[in-house]
Amino acid sequence: MILAGAGTSIEPFWKIYAVHHSAETFKLLESYRIGNLKQEKKKPATDDPFSLDPDRSSLLTVLTRKPFNAETPKELSVENLITPNEFHFKRNHLPVPHVDIEKFELEIIDEINNKTHKFKLDDIKTKYPVHTIPVTIQCSGNKRKSMNDYEPVQGLMWDVNAISTAEWTGVKLADILADCKIDFDDERIKHVQFEGLDADPVGARYGASVPKEKVFDKKGDVLIAFQMNGVDIPLDHGFPLRVVVPGVIGARSVKWLSKVVLSNEESKSHWQQNDYKGK
Repeated sequence: MILAGAGTSIEPFWKIYAVHHSAETFKLLESYRIGNLKQEKKKPATDDPFSLDPDRSSLLTVLTRKPFNAETPKELSVENLITPNEFHFKRNHLPVPHVDIEKFELEIIDEINNKTHKFKLDDIKTKYPVHTIPVTIQCSGNKRKSMNDYEPVQGLMWDVNAISTAEWTGVKLADILADCKIDFDDERIKHVQFEGLDADPVGARYGASVPKEKVFDKKGDVLIAFQMNGVDIPLDHGFPLRVVVPGVIGARSVKWLSKVVLSNEESKSHWQQNDYKGK
């Protein structure tokens, strides 16, 4: 947050990355404290960037409210193979974006050949075969609370229910790429990057990527989804579009999807290079 502020106020970043409001963070920052502002010198608080977040069920087990992160009630996981949308676990990194559907477009960017293709939401829904598949999505931090009991770890202390199953409806990303005349045998393409519409105060958006083989596999099920359990994807889960990448950590199934980039390198997003990177 300090680096992101680049010498200016870190208040906007402190509000956005509220997940860091933890004892371990305060302990670390204490070593850098050089003094306290007098009350009369403090500036009024800026607008709450999370004020437009949607309502959520009171039955969820909440870890943080800003950004909102919560587990599915345990008894519902036992009773339902398919988790109802309102009880599906929620993992947000930034404020929930609100999208103007009339202006919304999904960009497919071929960095290798310097080409860009744009699709309206209706194009995606009507031009390609539609598939519905059940997918279990799990946060990579699931059971971190138990890990922390064994040895101190950093991050949200998820218990056992940062995991849910939903039926996702959409079109295969491979079908869209084929329509864009992407050469699946082009060895210059190494990775497929995804970028969402959720952004921090300087406009840096959530992003992730997967190796191209995951997307190009003709038998694969990487979806550009527009429905969740038979209805439009709820705001918390990525409305209007979400990429659903079965078989890998949930962090790669980017919500509020706005860009798909074919590249020779991984996403440079902080979340790809740091938070969700195996060492």
